[in-house]
Amino acid sequence: MVRVISYYEEFECLASDCPYTCCKGWRVQLDDETVMKYQKVKGPEGVKLAFLMQKHPAVGPILRQICGKCPQLTKEKLCRFQMQGKEDHMPLICRLYPRVSIRYGDIQEITMELSCPESAHLFLKNLGRLSFHELEAEKKVPVFYTLENEDDDFL
Repeated sequence: MVRVISYYEEFECLASDCPYTCCKGWRVQLDDETVMKYQKVKGPEGVKLAFLMQKHPAVGPILRQICGKCPQLTKEKLCRFQMQGKEDHMPLICRLYPRVSIRYGDIQEITMELSCPESAHLFLKNLGRLSFHELEAEKKVPVFYTLENEDDDFL
């Protein structure tokens, strides 16, 4: 079962109108699928992507920041991959943010990070009716974190 927070469907990224870009000041972890995708790119673009990947001792592969921001951030405050229609080249965390998908046994819950201004706005706007409801099957969201606990009472 997949459950989403009550205001999930209301969320729409503000993109270049956002007062705070999520492409600045964050350490972006690269998932295995994105690393493999980057390694397959040939030519100058492949060399650039290889340079942008770096190994972090605590979290594994991350995207190297240039001047404290993502190297894919354009002067229009948009992701270059999105602008080029290459969303599949974005790391999973970038495609999901601010959505957080966590699995507890057979239940997957999708909430929203409050570090995103629009998500925080929706949270504050919906305080009186926060709840979870089941997500339609065709709107599947990848799981980024998996929590495991053998305590049946917890689950």
